[in-house]
Amino acid sequence: MPCGRPNCACANDPNRRHGPYYQLSWKEHGHTVSRRLSLEEARLYQEWIANRRQLDSLLVQMKALSREAGQWMLGHLMGEGSRTEDPTGPSQQVGPIPATKVPGYPGQILIAP
Repeated sequence: MPCGRPNCACANDPNRRHGPYYQLSWKEHGHTVSRRLSLEEARLYQEWIANRRQLDSLLVQMKALSREAGQWMLGHLMGEGSRTEDPTGPSQQVGPIPATKVPGYPGQILIAP
């Protein structure tokens, strides 16, 4: 990749290119946007991207745990022991449900429509 200066040797001779180059690309309003990065910026972005991937993984785990806890709570509230159906299935409009104390669960459960 040439450096962008028209009078530089790298503009015309692929064997005289500079490098290495670091580039960050992302989608913005349906278009790919790219930005060149210095080595220091590239190292920071690598760390930030790794942190974001770890956060995304944790969020997936938290959502799964939340669904599991919801199934457990609904099963105990309704006296069914446990539920195996997907609580995110077809829903019906219901009014507000008051805070409830579930035996064996430390705290109140607040459910909003």
